[in-house]
Amino acid sequence: MNNISTCKSNLIFFALLFKNKTDLEHVKQSISRDYGKIIKESPIYEFNHSSYYSKEMGEPLYRQFIGIGASLSPPNYWTIKHWSTELETHFTHKTKRTINIDPGVLHAHNAIFFSTKDFAHRLPIGHQIYAEVSLLYKKKKFHTLDWTYPDMAKQEILDFFSDFRKCLL
Repeated sequence: MNNISTCKSNLIFFALLFKNKTDLEHVKQSISRDYGKIIKESPIYEFNHSSYYSKEMGEPLYRQFIGIGASLSPPNYWTIKHWSTELETHFTHKTKRTINIDPGVLHAHNAIFFSTKDFAHRLPIGHQIYAEVSLLYKKKKFHTLDWTYPDMAKQEILDFFSDFRKCLL
């Protein structure tokens, strides 16, 4: 008989895309209040890998990844994307977002983002939310996949996830 294994631990992370640091700091306060202490932060860098958000948010845009010292139960993965989508509505100007909040969870072997957009490489997890494995950990480092956002291939971001992974083990 095969036994069903329990899900291993994970840690919550957020990819934050923003125009001004004031909004960034307010969002980080909300994240800390609702999900726990921020234990890891990537450097802030200019996001120039896509023009997808430029029309809505303007330019220049900046990105930062943050890691939280808390986990999320798999049946509740969808809740964090609903929470982040709601929080984004508090950071709008004339119906346009000033910050984009993409949550995910880090497992020992991968990093998973949650999205409201369906696509061939995303799996539905309920409540109109999809999960996407964006990074795989093998041979002692993280690797990108064909659909991984281009800025996540930057060495400093791969290093962020490798360092954050140490908090999990």
